Amino acid sequence: MFTGLKRRFIGLIILTCIVTGTGGVIAFFLVMDNTVRDLRKAYATQYTLLEKGRILAPIQREVALTMKMVDSPVLKAWALDENNPILKAQALKELESYRRHFQDQSWFFIIDPSKHFYFNNAKNEYEGKENRYTLKKENPDDRWYFATLQTVPDFDLNVDYDREVKETKLWINAVIRQGDRKLGIAGTGLTLDRFLKQIVEKGHQDATTILIDRQGAVQAHPDESFIDHDSLAKKEDERSTIFRLLRTSEEAKRMRDFLDERVQSPDSVAVTNFDVGGTSYICAAAYIPEIQWYVLTLLSRRGFINVGDFTPVALLLIASLVIFVLVITFLLNRFVLNPITRLTRSTKEMARGRYESVPQEQEGNEIGELIRSFNQMAKQVRDHTDHLEQTVTARTADLSRTNMALTEKNHQIEQSIQYAEMIQRSVLSKPEDISKELSDFFLIWRPKDVVGGDFYYFRKTGAGFFLGLGDCTGHGVSGAFMNMTAMAALNHIIGSRPNMGPAAVLSALNQTLRETLQQDRFGELFDNGLDMGLCFVPDRSKEICFAGARIDLLYWVESDFQVLKGDRASIGYRSSEPHFKFRDQFLTVEEGMGCYLHTDGFIHQSGGLRGFPLGRIRMMEHLKVIALESMDEQANELEAVLENWRSGVPQRDDITFLGFRLGNRLGCVKTESM
Repeated sequence: MFTGLKRRFIGLIILTCIVTGTGGVIAFFLVMDNTVRDLRKAYATQYTLLEKGRILAPIQREVALTMKMVDSPVLKAWALDENNPILKAQALKELESYRRHFQDQSWFFIIDPSKHFYFNNAKNEYEGKENRYTLKKENPDDRWYFATLQTVPDFDLNVDYDREVKETKLWINAVIRQGDRKLGIAGTGLTLDRFLKQIVEKGHQDATTILIDRQGAVQAHPDESFIDHDSLAKKEDERSTIFRLLRTSEEAKRMRDFLDERVQSPDSVAVTNFDVGGTSYICAAAYIPEIQWYVLTLLSRRGFINVGDFTPVALLLIASLVIFVLVITFLLNRFVLNPITRLTRSTKEMARGRYESVPQEQEGNEIGELIRSFNQMAKQVRDHTDHLEQTVTARTADLSRTNMALTEKNHQIEQSIQYAEMIQRSVLSKPEDISKELSDFFLIWRPKDVVGGDFYYFRKTGAGFFLGLGDCTGHGVSGAFMNMTAMAALNHIIGSRPNMGPAAVLSALNQTLRETLQQDRFGELFDNGLDMGLCFVPDRSKEICFAGARIDLLYWVESDFQVLKGDRASIGYRSSEPHFKFRDQFLTVEEGMGCYLHTDGFIHQSGGLRGFPLGRIRMMEHLKVIALESMDEQANELEAVLENWRSGVPQRDDITFLGFRLGNRLGCVKTESM
């Protein structure tokens, strides 16, 4: 009987170990397969990021230095007057100064009107004879220049062999601009052999680094025969692209989509699988917006880590399992089955009346003690659990009360801010009052927070009306209090002396705010004021009287914008001159003339590809395009320009923009709390 039980126990152990071991081995290889896959992707990702940094290090500096060079006023002046010996001497001297700073210590300069190609290298062997040759459209070797000048807005990177200078380089071609006019192309180069050794040829033996441009043309490869020289001047079917290395057109399309997605996410690395040249690779790609190239890392799936490399570990696990079965069988026999067998024999002897053979351990005191110990432990666990539940309940109640208090405080704060917004909007001039005097106008008012420091102002008097806007210190609640203080002072000044001109109003406002705020009393911790532009339009007149405190009046006349500059003095600050006299300026408004006032929040808004401010120049360029449209349409266009430039970047400052015509068309108002 017990022999059969022993067999069953041992058989059960062996069967359990076999089933468990088999499942464990299968699970091990599945887990390792996923682990290896993740390791490959992680390695490819990190390797690509490393290569991206290594690529940018030598190129980005050269690109930045080249863009600075083509922006030189001296070089632009020479390009406009090539035959001037003084300008030429100055330009060549400046080019030589740049040559010593370029990594390759070479430069080229092409002047478009003459097509002259100027060049000097690291050996300075062309000093005094920098004019190497003249480019010709019919020369195939010169096609790159005309293609670059026609299609490239700022700069381009191109691998090419120049027969005249006998150099194969990674050329940095930057367009020389004078306004909208392209004066030529200038730049430098990186010696291709050195660049390939520094970037492409160094790295893991199973990882291949490839650099390609936006069209997929190969610009750098360990095998130079794959490089597409002078790709910009070639037709699409003549280029050596990454797509030609793929086996099928479906794979090529997938690669195009894969690369296009990288342009939208330049800060990340994407990993997928491709068959390149008949070999399966893990492909990691990243886009480098600074040079408009992609960096691709091809990692051989067979040459990195394979699941088969872990076979010795699996065999070790199986051997350990066998040893475990043997040890368990031995211990089970010695400490469980054999004592049970002896106890059974003693029990049979006791049944026969032979009590002398009964062993002492048959009483089972150890088991009873174990049960009692377990019950005591269970009781202690129950006591601890009950105490813990009580503690958790108490802490939960405390936390709930705290959350309720915080919620109430937040609600009160939100109500206060909403009340402040309601007060501020009620204090601001009503757009419908403005529309009674100006039928064609727009107003964009966008506080950075719920309330803000910008305000617009309108006041009708017996002789005409005042119209303007102000930019107070700060934004949010503090800015709102400041602009309400300024508006109250404005209403008092104009209400008590309605015949004052804008300049006199601003001067009086400066003195009033300094006296009201008592800024000298609080020292450097308190210094508040505002900038303001204020117009007065007399009744039955098309003449505008304007005065400004660091805010200008723009107006459209004869197909261009002119400016009535405000005084370079602010209002109310401790540093403001107490008795500063602002000046009135007069403008006779012609038919269809548009006038504009704005705070600096519009031009200081960050965005674009590099997070730069929008800037006054970009704003003026957009205004020129839409100047003849209705004010309603202009407002929509300006809103669109602002949103496109932001591209999700948070608003930096309060924004107020006012445009108007002394005409008969309807106006619009756009206000927003952000």
